[in-house]
Amino acid sequence: MSISVTVYRGDPAVDSRGFRQCLGQFSTGVTIIATEHDGRRAGVTANSFSSLSLDPPLILWSISRTSRAFPIFSEATHFAVSILAEDQIPVSQRFASKEEDKFASIDWCPGQNGAPVIKGSAGRLECTRHSVLDGGDHLLIIGRVTHFEREERKGLIFSQGRYSIGLDHPVLRSETSSAGAPLTAGEASLGSLVFKAHLKSSRSFDADRAALGFSIGQARILYVLSEHPSLPFEELVSLSNFPSQTIEDGLTDLTATGGVKRNADGTFCLTDKGRELRATIRERSLSRETEMLRHIAPEELATAKRVLERFITQADTAR
Repeated sequence: MSISVTVYRGDPAVDSRGFRQCLGQFSTGVTIIATEHDGRRAGVTANSFSSLSLDPPLILWSISRTSRAFPIFSEATHFAVSILAEDQIPVSQRFASKEEDKFASIDWCPGQNGAPVIKGSAGRLECTRHSVLDGGDHLLIIGRVTHFEREERKGLIFSQGRYSIGLDHPVLRSETSSAGAPLTAGEASLGSLVFKAHLKSSRSFDADRAALGFSIGQARILYVLSEHPSLPFEELVSLSNFPSQTIEDGLTDLTATGGVKRNADGTFCLTDKGRELRATIRERSLSRETEMLRHIAPEELATAKRVLERFITQADTAR
């Protein structure tokens, strides 16, 4: 049995960001909600989507009253929900950005009710507005589904402030041979073994990162900026593969502690302190990796690395 330790507590009325991070422990899918009303088109990234009823077929989502798209959605009589697939992080980031035309360079088409739907998404729901409810700083919009489409694709997941993908849990997944006997490590699929290895190493590193006082967003910002002299916010979000809110929070903290500075042109870069912080994280990471691999012979590690490098290259080529 694992030991649970409370790492943060607070009053949501005082610490809204901490409250949001706590809510982020609940994993959700990622959707694009889009509409076209009176010649105006709008789309937003939302994980506030939820099914509500099968009979009648109702869904629910919410939009912030401060969103630039709020005036359009508050009046629209219809909209579409595109449930993003696991390879559509750029689409999520695009609709979460401050770009004027979020539909530019996005593969979309009008649905049956005229609302834009994202091509290649795992699922699409076209809705008419059923009712709206006051939701504090958000407006709750209930839609009645009039048409749906589903593709055989895995959905994109949002959890703990970052994007994830859905995989069978290794504790529950029982890989067996045709005869019903459990597979040995040598017989298990490469994907299963890579996932289990990644899971174990990530848990270990996350513990070290937290012990150093860094959030996952801060650690990713330090890594990405260490590879570039400076970056504008939108490009930093894109290269990090994290939601804009996670990167914004991380930049706020790192700027306040002097690890990152904002240049006169609006770009961000590491300070000397930031480079020291990045070096500290990297040193701890390498130390942890060395500790975890100490019982594996160097020649075996070299072979494993070559196999994985070839696998990655071939997978990229096959796309």
